[in-house]
Amino acid sequence: MSAPPTGDLKNLLLQLYSTLRAVDYTPTLDPQELCTGTPALYLHLLHYLLLDAFPTFAAHLATSGHDLRGKRDARFLQGCYRVLRDEFSYKPALTRDQFFLPGFAARKIMLVMDVARKVQEWARDRDRRVKLSSSSLPSSAPQRRPTPLAARVQHQQQLRPADISYTLPEPASPSSAPAKSSPPMRPASVSPGTTAYDPRIHWADDHNDHDDNDGPELAAAAAAEANSFLEHLGHRRPESALSRSSPPPHVPTAETAEAAAALVHIQSTLAALDASLRGMQARLDAVENAHLQVADARVRAERAEAENAVGTPIRAGATASPK
Repeated sequence: MSAPPTGDLKNLLLQLYSTLRAVDYTPTLDPQELCTGTPALYLHLLHYLLLDAFPTFAAHLATSGHDLRGKRDARFLQGCYRVLRDEFSYKPALTRDQFFLPGFAARKIMLVMDVARKVQEWARDRDRRVKLSSSSLPSSAPQRRPTPLAARVQHQQQLRPADISYTLPEPASPSSAPAKSSPPMRPASVSPGTTAYDPRIHWADDHNDHDDNDGPELAAAAAAEANSFLEHLGHRRPESALSRSSPPPHVPTAETAEAAAALVHIQSTLAALDASLRGMQARLDAVENAHLQVADARVRAERAEAENAVGTPIRAGATASPK
């Protein structure tokens, strides 16, 4: 019968229990068998850590060519050492022959704790990589809800009326009379005593002087007179673009709205900091006044004691001279 665990072996047992609880190992272990270094118990712990504790790691071993299931003890331990060498670049301080011998309890406990720690780190790194890869996909990215300020701006943009296009009037065609609602404007350079230029009168005179077969020539002449009239008024425009629309207004985007909201938040934070600084300054002033009052009281007390000792009153700022 072996002696109870003492010293470092007892501390190693406590660390082993903590490590196994971290990997959700629930069966109860016999401390006596752990201290005697029973090979079957430590083989059971290695089997749990490599194949049962983390299913993702067991699947990784199966796809990597490390088949540990259904093996005898010697083959299983040989496969465990190969996994530690290939996956973790770890070489145990305990040989396989020493593992199957009784004893070597401290080395076996440290081997089990190292395996548990490395498998845990592998599973944690794998979960982190999966989260990063899933968050980088655009389809799985969460939709950002617009801030209240951005939603208000979008609502105002929807209520804004459509843009109005301002176009110049088309020149009158020779086949129809000009509209009464758009009379020709009087040039600014024409004096009140002279007759204003009116393309409709010229067109009527030209139409009376020519026959009906001169329709294309009359149309070209009317268009030329209309263009000269527009040039005389100062409204020049290209023939290929008879209408111009006003430029679209600047539409604030969600980024500008969020920036404005952030600016408002920063301003409110600065105002709160200013108020807290003012409060701290007021408290400091109060403490300084209290210190000054205490110092003044102390000076008056010392002066009173000196007067009592000398017997004559001492003026402020004067000291009692020794006799």
